[in-house]
Amino acid sequence: MTLRGTSAITATLLLLVAACGSEQPSDTPESVLSALAKAGNDRDDETIRKLVCPEEWREDLTFAATKSAAVDEDPNLKDLTYRFTDSGVKDKTDTTATGRLDVEVEGVPDGSSSVLDRLAAPLPIALYSPDQNIGLVKRDGGWVACR
Repeated sequence: MTLRGTSAITATLLLLVAACGSEQPSDTPESVLSALAKAGNDRDDETIRKLVCPEEWREDLTFAATKSAAVDEDPNLKDLTYRFTDSGVKDKTDTTATGRLDVEVEGVPDGSSSVLDRLAAPLPIALYSPDQNIGLVKRDGGWVACR
């Protein structure tokens, strides 16, 4: 066997080991909820797009778009941020579950909160039911967040 052949086998084995040992974010409702909390804390709109139902995704509900709209309404909201906590999954079946993400809104000076009441919230907050739960559904073999 040549050195070149050995390198190709080594690279293939490394790829197989990496693929077998990693759980995709959509493998379980728990992993989706955890990934949503992390993406929300990181304001990672692209990851959030991958974790929500395609019909729920809207560019105007990204962190960038909603913060821009808030600052346009009230420049005092320039430090607006959200802090998400994964509070677990309940009511799990083979195809549905209910997740809860707690959120703290930070960087809102006194007198500016009324602006946020008028504006759309970013995803994943836009998916919240009145009791701050998020529906999780299994589609095409993977889990996503929906209303």
